[in-house]
Amino acid sequence: MGSHLSKGKVDHETKLARWDSLAAGTYGVKILQEALRTGELAERLSALVPQDTVYEGLRNALRTYRALAAKGGWPAIPDTLGLRLGMSDHRVLALRKRLAVTGDLESKQRSAGRSFDAAVAEGVRRFQRRHGLDPTGEVDSLTRVALNIPIAKRIEQVQANLERWRWFSRKRHERLIRVNVADMTLSVWDEGRDVMSMKVVIGVRDWPTPLFTSAIDQVILNPSWISPKTIFAAELLNYIRADSNYLDRNKMKILGGMDKEEEIDPKSINWKELKVEEIDFVLWQAPGPLNIMGRVKFLLPNKYDVFLHDTPYKEDFPKRLRLASHGCIRLEKPFDLAAYLLRDIAGWTKERVTSVVDSLDHRVIDLPEPFPVDVIYLTAWIGRDGVMQFREDIYGLDARVYDALITKPPKRTLASPAPTARSSISMTR
Repeated sequence: MGSHLSKGKVDHETKLARWDSLAAGTYGVKILQEALRTGELAERLSALVPQDTVYEGLRNALRTYRALAAKGGWPAIPDTLGLRLGMSDHRVLALRKRLAVTGDLESKQRSAGRSFDAAVAEGVRRFQRRHGLDPTGEVDSLTRVALNIPIAKRIEQVQANLERWRWFSRKRHERLIRVNVADMTLSVWDEGRDVMSMKVVIGVRDWPTPLFTSAIDQVILNPSWISPKTIFAAELLNYIRADSNYLDRNKMKILGGMDKEEEIDPKSINWKELKVEEIDFVLWQAPGPLNIMGRVKFLLPNKYDVFLHDTPYKEDFPKRLRLASHGCIRLEKPFDLAAYLLRDIAGWTKERVTSVVDSLDHRVIDLPEPFPVDVIYLTAWIGRDGVMQFREDIYGLDARVYDALITKPPKRTLASPAPTARSSISMTR
């Protein structure tokens, strides 16, 4: 019980339920020991859950949505495609009722007529903004799908996100970079204030961005790039086969030898017949505007070899779904982030960063202190304005987490120790 409240019931990598009693760590064990001594088990267990506004907001949301469900929730609405401002249609009545249930439309507008007026359009926009959709004010196919997700599924989604939030470190940071993969955004927090935010491009579904906690310790200007063998075999090899000028156009070289520093003539390689297991060289790309890493790269040690970095592919940022990388996180405003991280180092203004980048001078800058980074996956949360937010579960993780969350423990054998106490605290709150 204490383990599940403190660090979660579901393993964050395997997405399987775990039943180890020691996962709460020393802190959790001490609390439980003290709880048994004082008889304050429920109070002590409550202290194990995350004590922050994100977790508390999700708990409040869970209570709100359970209360709505007890009142009947919301029904699926009929086909509302094509409804827009100025139309008059009987389907608008159902739309008004649906928007009013979740507070996207004022209650007095619930049955105010068949007209798709300005109030309904604003209600649709509000709903769309809360669900990460383009706020057009018209009911398109994506909006209708979101409107018709049953309240029971929304409750499960909130429960999955409560569990996911329990996975992360309890250590509080005065300054923090938080990447929400599900929202495809990055925020910089400084003493509780959101001082910078930007869009990010994340990994495609077959190459998802992993979730982890780390810290940026270096900023690299004009980085070079060595392609991982997996990416080379899966994609670049095909590009080279299809275009004999691909390497030259992208400022790429083939390097081999003992230290992978000896340049190899690409014409000496039979690209058509080359097998993946025969690759004993690396593909290196020179710094510059064509580099896969862009002009700025942020190093944060992690076992996945994932970076935050610039990108030459700016066309991805206006898209609603920004899935294009092989797991790394591409930044909309890398120069702004670089200037922020380097602001405590004398002379490193945004203008100087830009000047060094323009010179193509390769620079590695160590930060005075590593800057914490959390890469998370929240598809449900309450914003600082108190408004409930939902996002599409782009990697299909919510269902996996929820299914594991409701998994019953294995039957206890004779050798298994009996539980020492009980609590009425819900595992899913």
